[in-house]
Amino acid sequence: MALIQRLIGSQEPKIPVHQFWSALFELHLGKITETQFKEAFEISSTEDVNDWTWLVGRYTASTNKQDFILQLHSIFMLAERRMFNYHDATTMANRIVAIP
Repeated sequence: MALIQRLIGSQEPKIPVHQFWSALFELHLGKITETQFKEAFEISSTEDVNDWTWLVGRYTASTNKQDFILQLHSIFMLAERRMFNYHDATTMANRIVAIP
């Protein structure tokens, strides 16, 4: 889960959580394209693209897309500080799957 590891800061290049969340919200609103999003955060490696596809799938399956984005932001903010045992990609993936 390279993309998640980049968001929680355990793999370089680190993705700033606030900027990622802001861009996700802009993408949700249709203000930017997925291509622009991927370019901005250098989502090009196979691992990153696979993680991105998984994350988009979770977003698409969510019952409240705005709430999904807000909860995702909270999870990554906590992970960035290693709070509440949010410190590795597996834990993070399990927490993301739990978002309705």
